[in-house]
Amino acid sequence: MGTGKDIPPVSPELMQQIMARIQKPQAGKGKAWQKVAEAAAESLGSDWIVTGSRMKTSLVRTPIRWWYQAIGFAPSTVNGQLGMEYQPLVRPIRAGILGHHGGIRQSEYPLPFQRQSPNFRADAPREIPVFDTDAAVDTVIWWATGPAKEIIEWQTDRQWADRDEKAYATRTPSVRPIVWTALPGWRVLFDTGSPLPIIDSIITELIDGEGLYDEERDFWMQFRELAAAEGDRAVMLRFLDEQRRRSLIEHCGVPESAIADVLTEQD
Repeated sequence: MGTGKDIPPVSPELMQQIMARIQKPQAGKGKAWQKVAEAAAESLGSDWIVTGSRMKTSLVRTPIRWWYQAIGFAPSTVNGQLGMEYQPLVRPIRAGILGHHGGIRQSEYPLPFQRQSPNFRADAPREIPVFDTDAAVDTVIWWATGPAKEIIEWQTDRQWADRDEKAYATRTPSVRPIVWTALPGWRVLFDTGSPLPIIDSIITELIDGEGLYDEERDFWMQFRELAAAEGDRAVMLRFLDEQRRRSLIEHCGVPESAIADVLTEQD
């Protein structure tokens, strides 16, 4: 319905000013987030290190064993929100929501099991005030020592392995997400059976059958060759460890000093 009044056109100069105000906060988010992450790391101590820069800045939990666990930033709201990335390193790291597949955004908190936590917050912040450094650092510290810590401690590696065994045994083509592709690595790690049948399923059902994970083909073919030819657990463990280190250094920017010597620990 009209108001009976003529609305004056917006001048090009005014439009430029409006667009500048809209774009400036967005353009500055990466720099602001990096500053927040670096300040938060100082407070969190040696268990967390900063990798990357600007929007790709991450707070990574160390020492890194068989999981990549990192806090990242997503500029998907007015201020932005935090995310917790967690992904097993017995398979190649995959691109996803915050750079790597597997995680929870701040707006998705709490997961069902977190409602039972004594630290559960019904009034938890849904985003991070990234341009208010002090408040943002407080939010990161809460996220790292609360929700992120709960996710890290939610299940042991063996519990994840048992979950993947069940998921693989009951898999159907229509079920998503596909959660059992770490199983070959878990079988080697815990010496619970041959990884070969699961590797074959990944290659035939997912890579060849559905066109998924094609970029991982070389990894799975090498893994298959070792499993089929020798089945030597020590050889396969070394292969998985080399893949883990390469992924962390080349794809995640993690320094060698932050990567644990899992083979020595395994012994």
